[in-house]
Amino acid sequence: MTIQHNIYRASRWLAYKLPTKVKGLLASEIVPTKTLRTPHGPVRFYGFGRLPMSRIENAYIRQGAIFKWVDTFLPESVFWDIGANHGTISLYAAANPHIKVISVEPLASNFWLLNKNIFINRFTTITAYPIALSETNNFGKLGSSHNPTPGVAGSSFGRYHNDRNEYFTPVFEQGTVGFTGDSLVYSHGIAMPNYLKIDVDGTENHVLEGMTRVLQSSELKSIVLETSDDRGDHAECVAILETAGFGKRYNMPDTANWMFERCGV
Repeated sequence: MTIQHNIYRASRWLAYKLPTKVKGLLASEIVPTKTLRTPHGPVRFYGFGRLPMSRIENAYIRQGAIFKWVDTFLPESVFWDIGANHGTISLYAAANPHIKVISVEPLASNFWLLNKNIFINRFTTITAYPIALSETNNFGKLGSSHNPTPGVAGSSFGRYHNDRNEYFTPVFEQGTVGFTGDSLVYSHGIAMPNYLKIDVDGTENHVLEGMTRVLQSSELKSIVLETSDDRGDHAECVAILETAGFGKRYNMPDTANWMFERCGV
């Protein structure tokens, strides 16, 4: 057993023995932050738990290819981050004051942490929405395959199957509202995206089905989609994007993401 593990166990025991008021003070005030270096300055992340801290510590390993993609965004562009989690990609993009960011994250614990991260960085060009994107506008349930702690992944809206198209029994269900991407732009006035990232743990095809008009817009230049050849919805996602004019695609290195570019752009 390592010294670090012994310290962790001792800290948990000590925290258990503390008075309730002291526990509350520690939980709300003595929370570390982790800094992510970007070309436009440092971005701070609220370290509420081990999972969010780990995501930032390994950000350039896990998300480095996407960061390089974000670095190519033209000034005054609009970026939609669908499935933003606690905001690693969203806040990296928002560090550039010339990029407008729309973040979509339906899981309540992640949405809280995403907004906390926006707040502590005092970013003003990013707006987060606690909704799901789907093929229809509807009320429904978001099912989580894991304990819904901040930073967790593995949630699905309406259909409880994971990114391998396998059904799972949710350990937690949360009510939420689903919107189509088309309705956000053409009915609710959300800015048309120039760049789009979709990572929704298995329902990417349904998100794409709900934004066919957005996909056909020449304003949308490129898309990063979490998918792979062995996923059940991969062929459907590729077909939807090719029909919309995104005929060029690349497997991004060291990730489960593909980048799609509009032909002629």
